[in-house]
Amino acid sequence: MQLIRQDQERLPCMMGSVVSIGNYDGVHLGHQEVIREMKTLSRKYSIPATIVTFRPYPWQYFQSGNASPRLTTFRDQLTMFEKVGIDRVVCLKFDRKLANTEPADFVRHILVEKLNVQHIVVGNDFRFGKDRAGSVELLRELSVSCGFQVTIANIFAINGARVSSSDIRRALGNRDFSSVRKLLGRQYSIVGKVTYGDQRGQAWGFPTANICLDYNDTPLRGVFCVVVKGIREQAVRGIANVGVRPTVSGHKFLLEVHCFDFNESIYGQRIEVEFCTWLRDERKFDQPKILRKQIEKDVEEARNWFLKHHPND
Repeated sequence: MQLIRQDQERLPCMMGSVVSIGNYDGVHLGHQEVIREMKTLSRKYSIPATIVTFRPYPWQYFQSGNASPRLTTFRDQLTMFEKVGIDRVVCLKFDRKLANTEPADFVRHILVEKLNVQHIVVGNDFRFGKDRAGSVELLRELSVSCGFQVTIANIFAINGARVSSSDIRRALGNRDFSSVRKLLGRQYSIVGKVTYGDQRGQAWGFPTANICLDYNDTPLRGVFCVVVKGIREQAVRGIANVGVRPTVSGHKFLLEVHCFDFNESIYGQRIEVEFCTWLRDERKFDQPKILRKQIEKDVEEARNWFLKHHPND
């Protein structure tokens, strides 16, 4: 898969493309419906299936410090695009100039002149350009004069409701992992590189694998039952804390994972942590020894949860 990451002025000219445009945060089942349509057209015309996306996301640019958290990091998003068969990702820098680009100019100067678009695939509620003034109707009007075609992808709905990244964030905030799994088409997970910590967990008998996160990398906070992939041939069960560790005056936002019956060095490895269920909120304890006692209870509760819900795994 080819990645082109540029601002709109430096974007190279391309030979041709079937394009879809959007944030694609989470690459959920609704996104995958659009991608399936893209791939069908890509094979038909023998030109690359191309995702046009943005960094930062437009909502992050406009909301700044109050932006909603992402569902996926950019690296994870690229991995998912590759898995579902995208040929090319064009990641545009979302800045003031792009935010103020009129919809028709975006189509003519970026999609037509730079990407040489042959076919555009979008959802029926697609909006683009300055003040989100561009619409599907405008795309269809421009397609006549600019020489491309427009396909409106089927809406992917569950129980009559359209799948959206906002719904997934809301479900994660409510710790409704059953709904999250249905909307994503998979377990919600975080992938990251294991870094060195302060070794406090090791001293307490609960060694942890630490992954540094940006505060906006996930909507989750608290303690969870998890499954960890990438450290053994089979997935390993454990518990994880997502937060800042207030009891020990932590200042970094971390994903800390304790894997059951596992104490091997995995520093520098990339692991995937799948979230299964919520156990409790992160909170500050009066003394570290009280926190240690609570972790013992968390481990016991998590082991019992796995025995009850996945006894044969």
